[in-house]
Parts: sequence; C-alpha cells; structure tokens
Amino acid sequence: DLFQQNPNKTVTDICKLTDRIYNQTDGSSIYEIRQLLANRCFYFDMLSKPFHLLKGKDFVVENMGNLIGARHVSNQ
Repeated sequence: DLFQQNPNKTVTDICKLTDRIYNQTDGSSIYEIRQLLANRCFYFDMLSKPFHLLKGKDFVVENMGNLIGARHVSNQ
C-alpha cells in the first residue's frame, strides 16, 4: 500500500518511511524489498533507471498465482 500511496516518492524514501512507521532498524525495509524483488514478488523496468531512483509507481505487484505456479514448476 505504501508504494501506491506514495507513487512519486523514491523507493529509498518509502523504505525510510516504513522503517519509521514500524519502528524498525534503519535499512530493514530496503533489505526486505530487495528480497521480495529477488523472489519476483514485484517487477519493474530495471533498464530505465538505477534502483535507488525508482519511485513507488514504478513497481508492479506480481500475480501471486503465477508466482506460485512458477515455483511449483521449478521444484519438479
């Protein structure tokens, strides 16, 4: 929701905000976002701009049905 609520903020600013809201250690949210990206829970155009300049509107949530199906295929 924070990405949709802050479409023009950078991913680093959104993560800083998340760390403050949930009283987490600085950098916790950026670590979690990177893990989600590595697991293809979100996708974005990685050629258009560096990661730290991406904005909330640049991220698209992956269809979880597709993600689960792909994991089942890779485990076969």
